[in-house]
Amino acid sequence: MLHSSETAAISHEAMKTRSELNVFRVFVFSWLSIAIVTVRPAAAQQTFTGRLSDSKCGAAHRSDAALTDRQCLLGCINALAKYVLVDRNNEVLMIANQEAPGLPLYAGRPVKITGELKGDAVFVSKVEAIPAHLHIGHVMTNWRDTPGARGFLPVALDEARVAVLHAGLAAKAGSLDEVKLHAGHVLNALDPAIEPKGPGAGYGVKKAAAGALQHLDLAAIQSKVAVAYTQMATIATDEHGQTTFVQCRVVIRRRTVAPRRCRRSRR
Repeated sequence: MLHSSETAAISHEAMKTRSELNVFRVFVFSWLSIAIVTVRPAAAQQTFTGRLSDSKCGAAHRSDAALTDRQCLLGCINALAKYVLVDRNNEVLMIANQEAPGLPLYAGRPVKITGELKGDAVFVSKVEAIPAHLHIGHVMTNWRDTPGARGFLPVALDEARVAVLHAGLAAKAGSLDEVKLHAGHVLNALDPAIEPKGPGAGYGVKKAAAGALQHLDLAAIQSKVAVAYTQMATIATDEHGQTTFVQCRVVIRRRTVAPRRCRRSRR
């Protein structure tokens, strides 16, 4: 038979154990409550494709013709306009977080945006370039080492105009020295590696055309499309010195570029 002191000790231990269990239950319940309150379903992430523009110009840039769309866009941003996304239907989608990484880098270019749509604006979590469009942009609008950081094709056209002009002047020259002078200018515009001095921009038709073809090829590979169409322009001159712009529709089949259906228009 237990003495009263032993009974009291056992009762005390039992109460202590129950108290500790109650504290543990309260602790567990509290953490479960916090988890239920704070853990919510992840916000639905969506993807949006289009071209980055600014809230002032929207789908159409109306700047001085001397500026590219990208230069106009960045100028508007500096004047406190906001970045926006313009889709294929020229609908403008506002961007909620203007500090999102990638917006300045891909300004004016086709992009894929991942983010959450909140009202009439998207909260951007990621901005990615569309590889095929990026390479086409290098052909048409910008490249890092060309004169004025323009696209390969505009540079090739400008250099070709210089070559055509001086080829015509050489044909009309009245002396051998004039012929040599203008022939050197033609070479300078075609390939400054051969003739470094002359009125060309220092890039040359050869290098610009090679860059354009390389990036068209890369665009075709990146797009993973069997056939894609684009427009290229070349300049030719006939035996009378008339300048002709030849607009060619080219078909890109993976790594093969074959010109077809060319049409001529005199300028």
